[in-house]
Amino acid sequence: MLAEPTETKPSKQSKALKALPISYPLTQNILNYLDYLRSLNPVPKFWLPSGKIVFGYIIMPDRHLSDRAVFNIVRDTSETFWPHLFRETVASDLVKQDNSIITAFKVQKRLDLEDMRTRFNYLQRFAKDVIKREFD
Repeated sequence: MLAEPTETKPSKQSKALKALPISYPLTQNILNYLDYLRSLNPVPKFWLPSGKIVFGYIIMPDRHLSDRAVFNIVRDTSETFWPHLFRETVASDLVKQDNSIITAFKVQKRLDLEDMRTRFNYLQRFAKDVIKREFD
């Protein structure tokens, strides 16, 4: 929560998070955005607060931006940028990091896939590069 930052012990889940160095090109933009959120009254509870357009954008501080709203924002960003690209990138990274059959289960869990065939489709699509590297 942005309004009440607290210190917590690292958990298994937090170990997967990456830290960005101050020198990273987008770090200053992220810090500026956080400063902006903290300057609002009331301070939003979430990193991506929901809102509505009524003579400008009105932030709803107690509601998180919905999945559909994020999808629409990303979709409208560019013709060459689409929301499914995120899933493709995550699946590709997982396959490239681990060339074992367990990767299929990692892909399924990370992308929250219900159908077993879908996870193997990702594996088949991205494993071609891995297999080629292993046998070249």
